[in-house]
Amino acid sequence: MKKKEITEIKKQFKATECAITRLRGCYVNPNGEAVTYMNKPFMSLPEEEMFKYLRIATDCLRGKLGDKLHNLAADEGNMSFGEMLEPLRRTRLKDDNVFKDFCEEVIENNRDWVGGYMILAMHSVYDIPGVTKDGMDLDDASESVYAYVLVCICPVALPIPYIGYNEFKNVFERVTPPLAMLGPKMGILYPAFNNRRADTRGALLYLDNPGIGDGIVRMLFSCSVGRTDKEKKEAFEKVMQRVLSDRNGFGQLKDIYERIINRLMEWREEDDLELTKRDMKSILENAGANPNTLEEFEDTWDEFLGDKEKLTAKKIIDEKRLRVETEGAVINVKPSGLGKVTVENTAGMKFLTIQITGRTEVNGVPVKEDPEK
Repeated sequence: MKKKEITEIKKQFKATECAITRLRGCYVNPNGEAVTYMNKPFMSLPEEEMFKYLRIATDCLRGKLGDKLHNLAADEGNMSFGEMLEPLRRTRLKDDNVFKDFCEEVIENNRDWVGGYMILAMHSVYDIPGVTKDGMDLDDASESVYAYVLVCICPVALPIPYIGYNEFKNVFERVTPPLAMLGPKMGILYPAFNNRRADTRGALLYLDNPGIGDGIVRMLFSCSVGRTDKEKKEAFEKVMQRVLSDRNGFGQLKDIYERIINRLMEWREEDDLELTKRDMKSILENAGANPNTLEEFEDTWDEFLGDKEKLTAKKIIDEKRLRVETEGAVINVKPSGLGKVTVENTAGMKFLTIQITGRTEVNGVPVKEDPEK
């Protein structure tokens, strides 16, 4: 799912737009035992309670893709992807046994969880409106229906005790509140809303922290979450450092990153540019890398990233600047100014030079131009 599609679904979690039909829940105590179950038509909830659950649903779609939000997709041979979630969707959460079996599987595959937690499941049906060429919704032209389930895992804990007033004793005393359900640590939207259509070969995963619910993900989708964008960026930097360090002059390194940035400039809001190993090899080759460097690049990419890994280009390279660092100085250059930065040798010494074509400032203070000599 792309950012635009996630936002479209998130907009449904408002009282005025809500299409959630049913809410299910199961409280699991710290011993990993199902204590109680909940089953309610969503629209029958008291208003304040409804808002709380809508907030939880919204939180499960909050965050950046590649950070807290992760797209999951089934490989060609993965036939068990989502098979535990599909019955929930098909029965619209109305079947007690189906939900109970699902919760038992979650509990069994979530033994590493510390403390009690609540398994929440919401079923919703979204009438997908048609869209004009300029992106405007056609409210009276529903093209299809997107039926989905949203599963949330929320910690349950004792809030911090406080000093409260006891009206029967007419005294202030220590009060220990009852168990409270906290914000979600994990959320699963199934099926994915790809290309504004239900895609049962995909799902959207929310993780408040990396590593949470690995067993649940494997149980539901027979796959792993994969690296975060931060981890991918770190791996990519290691690849570039090993392959290019001390082998290329400033001009060639600048050319390599300029080519990547030029590819980024082709990126559009609705179509994130992803770079594969083949793309990066082509960029290096066009920048003049020799065959030995290209061969080592492939091996190093496989070592740190894996042959099939794709990198979201704007997450690994800052398309707004190129950072040049030397001892005692750091220069950040806009893409349009890359050609103005060069390395020159004069009298046996190296100089990092920047061509000045406009006004110059030091901490915002304009510099007086020296007359040409």
